Amino acid sequence: MNVDNYMLCLLSAEKGFQFIPDPFVKENYPTLFELWTDQSERSYFSQLATYLPGDSLSRLILEVVSTEVFQDSALLRRKYELFLDHTYSGNVPKAANGQADFWLVQDEGYWYIKRWIDIGTSDTPCWSTIKAGFGK
Repeated sequence: MNVDNYMLCLLSAEKGFQFIPDPFVKENYPTLFELWTDQSERSYFSQLATYLPGDSLSRLILEVVSTEVFQDSALLRRKYELFLDHTYSGNVPKAANGQADFWLVQDEGYWYIKRWIDIGTSDTPCWSTIKAGFGK
C-alpha cells in the first residue's frame, strides 16, 4: 500500500495516462471521472490506504483473458476479483469484480500503464465504484 510505488506503475498525465471507468459508474459520477488523471489515482490510492489496517485481509486476483505484446506496447486483458477489507464507514463496497484492460507502453526503458479501462461484468460493483468512493 505504498502510494509512491503505485504511482511508478502509471504513466504521467502529461504523457497521456487515462483511466476509463465502467460506463454505468461514469454515468453516476460524471464530473468525477471527467478529468481523472494520474493525480486522481494518487488521491484515490492515498485515501484508500488510510482506511486499510496493516493487518487487513485485502487481495487482488487477476485472471489472464488475453495478452497482446507489440514492439513498444502491450494490452493485458484481465478479469479481476478485488477485496479490500477497509474500515471506511461511507458507502464504498469492499468487493469488486470485473475486467481491466491495461494498455502498457515503454517509456525510457520502463513499462507503464498508459490506459486503464474498467469494465463491470456482473451485478456486483466494479473497480470504478471503489475509485469513485475513495476518489471524491
